[in-house]
Amino acid sequence: LPRASDLDVLTLVAQLRKLVVGVGWAHERIVLGGISMGGALAKLYSLAYPESVDRLVLVASGGLSEVWWHPLYGARAAARLAVRLLRTDAKAQPDGSWPHRV
Repeated sequence: LPRASDLDVLTLVAQLRKLVVGVGWAHERIVLGGISMGGALAKLYSLAYPESVDRLVLVASGGLSEVWWHPLYGARAAARLAVRLLRTDAKAQPDGSWPHRV
């Protein structure tokens, strides 16, 4: 696991992808749920891996640009990335890495 000081939302998305791959669900369409920040993470994961997510279950989910995100999680960078992902067809690679230019 990464150190707490290294965590940002993109690292969390990559860690979630590693979990999904690790349990053998890489080629399955999953139902992904999240509460609060977990919901925002689920949204980002579904943007990065749309072919992997069948449904989202969100409870009191935050937006991607909410100011309540702790600075460690890079909310503004995540929001900018989400907007870029929505405007282009760029997405994360199967190994969890992101394209250098989005």
